[in-house]
Amino acid sequence: MKELEEKELWVRFKERGDEAARERLIVGHMRIVNYIAGRMAIHVPPSVEL
Repeated sequence: MKELEEKELWVRFKERGDEAARERLIVGHMRIVNYIAGRMAIHVPPSVEL
């Protein structure tokens, strides 16, 4: 996702409550979220279900 597109999506979501823009932001950041979650999971005790 390009920086300008991301800024436009944030404006649409924040000012108008545009759910389609929200969804695009979520999907657009899924890769980094999965990476961070995977890194954090290394330090979670086995008793915690993810």
